[in-house]
Amino acid sequence: MRTYLVTVLLLAAIALAALALLLRNPGESGPRSTENLPETHKRGGNLSLDDVVEARSSLTHEQQDSVVSREAAIANESIFNFPSDEELQRFLEALNKAGIELASVNRTLLSARLSLDKDQMSSARALAGDKAQVEDNYTILTPFPVLPDSNFVGRSFDSATLPFLGVPSDNHEWGKGVTVAILDTGVMPHPNLEGIEIKHIDLIGEGNQAPSEYAPHGTAVASILAGQSGNGISPRANLLSIRVLDSDGIGDTFTLAQGIVEAVDAGANIINMSLGGFGDSYVLRNAIDYAAEQGVVMVAAVGNEGLSALPYPAQYDGVVAVSAIDADERYAPFSNSSMAVDLSAPGVGIETAWEDEQWVSFTGTSASAPLVSGAIAGLVSLDKNLSPQEATQRLVERSNDIGLPGPDPQTGAGFIDLQRSLYDENDNIRDLALADIHFDSDDAADGELTVHIVAQNRGTEIVNTAYLRVTTDNGIPHTTYLGRLAPGEIQSSALTLHESQINASTGFSIDAQVAIPQVDQDDKPSNDQKRASIGIEPGKG
Repeated sequence: MRTYLVTVLLLAAIALAALALLLRNPGESGPRSTENLPETHKRGGNLSLDDVVEARSSLTHEQQDSVVSREAAIANESIFNFPSDEELQRFLEALNKAGIELASVNRTLLSARLSLDKDQMSSARALAGDKAQVEDNYTILTPFPVLPDSNFVGRSFDSATLPFLGVPSDNHEWGKGVTVAILDTGVMPHPNLEGIEIKHIDLIGEGNQAPSEYAPHGTAVASILAGQSGNGISPRANLLSIRVLDSDGIGDTFTLAQGIVEAVDAGANIINMSLGGFGDSYVLRNAIDYAAEQGVVMVAAVGNEGLSALPYPAQYDGVVAVSAIDADERYAPFSNSSMAVDLSAPGVGIETAWEDEQWVSFTGTSASAPLVSGAIAGLVSLDKNLSPQEATQRLVERSNDIGLPGPDPQTGAGFIDLQRSLYDENDNIRDLALADIHFDSDDAADGELTVHIVAQNRGTEIVNTAYLRVTTDNGIPHTTYLGRLAPGEIQSSALTLHESQINASTGFSIDAQVAIPQVDQDDKPSNDQKRASIGIEPGKG
């Protein structure tokens, strides 16, 4: 039995460019055509959506993970990592003496990047000696764009992103005194960014600034984070734009690692990385460790391929991995999933700046990550005693749970809620919420499907007595006693449906509502109730 939520279909939207990631030749890193892609959210590939769906559906999760783990190392490039500066210096001197050209070097990371033919690379390896750790240099990309698809009809946020997150309208001073580094394609001039202090560092070079439809990606990220038209979550943040991707949104792990070091050394408190690649890298891990040791919080998008694996750097410990939700508080199925996901944030139809004076509706985890980065900046700016790490932990602890009860591979701890994150211990907020009515058609077995009805205490006060009332198609309400819930605590009730209970024409409806005794009146009754309609997909069953 295959089922779906009538109001929000939960079948994964498969981006056209995701197939390009899975199937393109090893070593490919050159520019990709944008000729056939829609509007400004596009890059690469000439395959139809049917081709994408067919190829993607033919792979198991294990096969998908295996394919992406073999994602192309850049041809004829290697990174040489050394245990000491002395060993690195010895290697550099040996290269110079042998007439072998060095591509770049990073003294902080004790690493050198070489781009050579096979014979010269063999010579370089011999000169490096046994103490060197030699690895491939992997391609890094902005997350692949999300294409319109009938299987994903998640509601857009449009201009309602900040109110949804509980950001007050008087957030004009949010981000003051906090520096956020944006490692991306660079930030272009735009009226939405006028008046912001932006420092620019270019690690790609002027020669690679050819016009491209994806070059404004970094500008869109900056606008979401610090836009001046009421759309930026922390409009007073200082921005450090570090260009680690070319105009096609393509870079490499060595340059990304360099960018992280540059950000830390330039005084960044938070690093936003709406990018990733599927190659684990020693030098990138070293850069992540370097930033963490300096107290810098790193935030990364989980990617838009709909895979059960995260790209790097999102997959690393110490990096806040962010997935996307839609305006109906539903997980956006284009987001990659893994238990390494930490948080989720709006990522469907976010209004943001683009090139020149244009605006776009931006969809993808690239939009979700800067909302989390900006939220951290906002919290730190409001409380100078709060470190970026403490602000991040507060976002996690006070996130709104959706999906399966508790942390899950799709949305992590839940989606960020700034109103809850700003609660004071003395606010005395009572808020028992009906968090979700969740099911996954992939979990259906032997004609049965389990529906999880989830409640969460989103207030600051203990809820001593909590009830869950569920009404289904038979019209008879069922009341479940949930007991005592501490602030942030989650409780759930499971409902098992059999295929025979679902009407082929009208489906099966579930109404659920949480309640607390009148003496402990709920301060936010608007989130007490949800309704779901479950049906058998036409032609299935």
